[in-house]
Amino acid sequence: MRSFLHHLWTRITAVLNVFVGPTDPREQIIDALDDTLKRRYYDCYNAIVIVAEIDNFHDLRRTRNGKDIRHVLRVLEDRLKGDLLIRDVVRRLDGDQFVCVVSPLRGLVRAGLLDLTMMIQDKAAEPIPLGDEELQISLSLGCAISSPEQQEDGEELLESARVAQIEAANQGVSMIRVYSTEMKERIDARRSLLAEALRAIKTGEIHAYFQPQLCLSTNEVSGVEALARWNHKIRGVISPAEFLPILEEAGMMRQLGLAMLRDSLRALRKWDDANVHVPRVSVNMSAFELRDPNLVDIIRLELDAFDLTPDRLVIEILETVVARGADDPIIRNLHAISDVGCNIDLDDFGTGHAAITTIQNFSVNRIKIDRSFVSHVDVDESQQQMVNTILMVAKGLSIETLAEGVETTSEIQHMAKNGCGHAQGFAIARPLPPAETLTWLRDYNLPQVFAQRPRYLQ
Repeated sequence: MRSFLHHLWTRITAVLNVFVGPTDPREQIIDALDDTLKRRYYDCYNAIVIVAEIDNFHDLRRTRNGKDIRHVLRVLEDRLKGDLLIRDVVRRLDGDQFVCVVSPLRGLVRAGLLDLTMMIQDKAAEPIPLGDEELQISLSLGCAISSPEQQEDGEELLESARVAQIEAANQGVSMIRVYSTEMKERIDARRSLLAEALRAIKTGEIHAYFQPQLCLSTNEVSGVEALARWNHKIRGVISPAEFLPILEEAGMMRQLGLAMLRDSLRALRKWDDANVHVPRVSVNMSAFELRDPNLVDIIRLELDAFDLTPDRLVIEILETVVARGADDPIIRNLHAISDVGCNIDLDDFGTGHAAITTIQNFSVNRIKIDRSFVSHVDVDESQQQMVNTILMVAKGLSIETLAEGVETTSEIQHMAKNGCGHAQGFAIARPLPPAETLTWLRDYNLPQVFAQRPRYLQ
């Protein structure tokens, strides 16, 4: 019966395509492009296609219900169709992606194409009413123009525009890019690196290194921070600055975050079993991970699996992540994490826009003073003024402080004398693999070695 129905539907679709054209939006776009490509040969017009995608659409899906999402997409589609010529074709493809085949009647060159794309962006940026509020969105646009030297078809031209749109989205919000062969090579390289990175997470090739943190009043190890490192079998060490943005853009930070959490708690358990006590381990979490409705349950389960109490875990968040509305799911998770008993560190403090009330409202236990303020603080008076202000605010709020990126003993001593509680950086130790971290910790705690360590509070 199923095969008969499938055969019947195939025949019906074939008949519809003959008389009214294809019903699939993608096929409609490709047909329109093929038609335009035929016209350009005798009318001397270019075939042009524009792919538009809503910036940060995944955030919108997590914070809005299905009815709101459908309304936004419907309004946006109407706007894109509103000022177009009769032979322009606009269709919505996957999710939040729209495609426009530009009419040959426009006779656009690149300058005219820029005007058209900016008009599209301006239309999309107009506020969209949603009940008692208004929502503002932006689009990243990718464009492809047919080449007289190549005999591409509609499907190839559409794929080129999609590649350009990916490049635009990678560059930021409200960006416009026109396809080039070099662009495709970059996109292919990023896709290849993403596939490798996901494999590396599963196999443990991307794993946690640990950088020790010292309490400046006792000279003892007060914790370690877990940092993602990728030792590629062929390329060697790949910088986090190269693979972290790719994972974030692909929405894969949850996989990395879970791997880092398990690596960190596993290391803490091994160090405990080896009678080397590290009070706590800090794990960085992105905004994507902090929006996960299952995050708190995951943290509880992992702590139980390694038989560790919640106070041994520190969740590090960026200052910009905290500066959000009270109804944000991130904020709800931060409250829950604090209620469980975990600590919260505010990372890179001083580089964002966090208010004092934000710090108080979300149970931040410690602020990490960004290394851009710590560098040369022992000799730079402007740095000293900035750091002293931060330390004074933290003292008034009864919040601990940690100086990031200390590179000299003199920097550490200045921070300690002015009331900073903790420090980490190359002056203490570089990030190390788990086994080397254990060796460093054992050596550091040897009585004769510990006695020779410089004292930062004299």
